[in-house]
Amino acid sequence: MKFILTEETWILTELDPIEWTFLDRIPEMAAGENLPPRFRHRLLPDPIDVPASEREREETFLEDWNEYVRPDLHATFIAARDQVSRDLALAAMDGDRQPPEEEEEEAVVEDDAFEAANEDGLDGDLDTEFLPHPSEGIPMRIEVAREASESWYSALNQARLLMNEAHDLADATERFRWPDPDSDDPPASPPIDGARLLLLAQYEFYTALQSILIEVMTRNDQDANRPPEEEDGAGDEEAS
Repeated sequence: MKFILTEETWILTELDPIEWTFLDRIPEMAAGENLPPRFRHRLLPDPIDVPASEREREETFLEDWNEYVRPDLHATFIAARDQVSRDLALAAMDGDRQPPEEEEEEAVVEDDAFEAANEDGLDGDLDTEFLPHPSEGIPMRIEVAREASESWYSALNQARLLMNEAHDLADATERFRWPDPDSDDPPASPPIDGARLLLLAQYEFYTALQSILIEVMTRNDQDANRPPEEEDGAGDEEAS
């Protein structure tokens, strides 16, 4: 995957099937679909944490929060997810697609996606439904207006919060012991379950994309405050 920043947009190009699937699942993960309400509550927790015995003292404040603040935050979160969904839909409709593989090659394509993980001795079966079917093709490129960066950042943050709440990923020790396919040494700890490996990869992908968007939003602010005489085009920037 490559990231390109232009004057008006940012672009993710040369997407592989896993990267596209991670992107495509942002709205679903951010909405907490299929998660119990106690996990989704993590997005809109109470503003203060007080013991039940003292809650009555803060009743008025909490009622005002629930009436005036929480609905606005909820609407903002939904708007961010909707923006990401629209951008993804445009990529799915208009973006360049990888050509479908020949029928006899489909199994090879599927195996290639997981071969490295399986060879590393991972326990558990990786979910082959996670990836789009090779015959469908996938978008290789998505272009997003720079002004939509905050919405993308918000949706990614929602997704990461809920993923961590449900699967305890942020402090997971597995994040620091990825399998090394080139090592002949036996693993120092038990192998990572394949399904959890995908979750960790998805979480890290979202974290990396958020870091990129922070830079984009910083540059947006700088451009907005730049004197007109300095606003000559500096050309597109590309990063892998």
